Amino acid sequence: MQEYDFEIEYLPGRDNVVADALSRRAYASTISIVRGQLGILVKETLPSDAYFGETYKMLNGVLTEEILGKYGKYRLDDGLLFYEGRLCIPDVREIQESILRDCHDIPIAGHPGFSKTYRQVRKNFFWPGLKTMVKDYVLGCEACQRTKDERVRTPGLLHPLDITEMKWENISLDFVTALPNVRGGFDSVLVVVDRLTKVAHFIPVKSTHTVVDITRIFIKDIFRLHGMPKVLVSDRDTKFTSNFWSAFFQGIGTSLSMSTAYHPQSDGQTERVNQVMEDMLRMYCLEQPTKWYEYLPLVEFAYNNTFHSSIGMTPFSALYGQEVVSPVTWYDPVGRVEVSKQMLETMEA
Repeated sequence: MQEYDFEIEYLPGRDNVVADALSRRAYASTISIVRGQLGILVKETLPSDAYFGETYKMLNGVLTEEILGKYGKYRLDDGLLFYEGRLCIPDVREIQESILRDCHDIPIAGHPGFSKTYRQVRKNFFWPGLKTMVKDYVLGCEACQRTKDERVRTPGLLHPLDITEMKWENISLDFVTALPNVRGGFDSVLVVVDRLTKVAHFIPVKSTHTVVDITRIFIKDIFRLHGMPKVLVSDRDTKFTSNFWSAFFQGIGTSLSMSTAYHPQSDGQTERVNQVMEDMLRMYCLEQPTKWYEYLPLVEFAYNNTFHSSIGMTPFSALYGQEVVSPVTWYDPVGRVEVSKQMLETMEA
């Protein structure tokens, strides 16, 4: 900006008709669709929709074999049109954008990229041009542009670790440190990832914790839920290389696979999870950094509930064999409550 000769003038909000990017807030949404309103809007606009209108009218009349053969992938249920089990959304911008916000913006979504957002939307909804609209929405997301780093491929060949065959048999651990100190003294996160299902746990810890403290936390939050792993991959943090930690795992028959710190060639999976978690937290805590502790459980859910390209499903699906319930995956996609605005207002309060 130093290259330009300009003057900064104050413009009152009432005169600032077209808001610029710096004055906008990600949560400043004027559209709030509550329970039932989505279904009413869909029912009212489906008959006149340019794409779905004819199908809706044909299935709403007398059904013949010819009609059932032509529109076999569609079905009409309580005045709503479904395509292969997915709710058909008419060409109404506010309805489509409310769905995209629920699948991308809210804390339990975590601002995923295009592929994950698209797969989340298309599981329950269908409209023409869905893929293009999701791509434009994600590329135009202001929060993503402000906080996400550029991703480039690392040159050269990688030497990955052996592929495990059982869930929570082979896990990796790492610390994300130097976070803003919050009540209770927490300023770090212990990241634990199952290398088979890609399920991750984000556990708040203190930088002052000793190896004994970390061991107790590991038993309480990991061993209690998943049992003891056979292989544990970590960098050469002093907490992992201490005599107590090594003796503890040696005594129970777990082998430690040490890697070099910040060396993605050996444990790139955990390093990448760290980056994703930091990006998600930054989305919601950029203006209030000390809120990271409150958002951490929601970010963990968002990470485990989004599609993972290496396993072809979400980590929750790989672990449990089924999808978990969320506001976007309720059995009744019409009657769901759009919780984005309420959740953001609650977290900010």
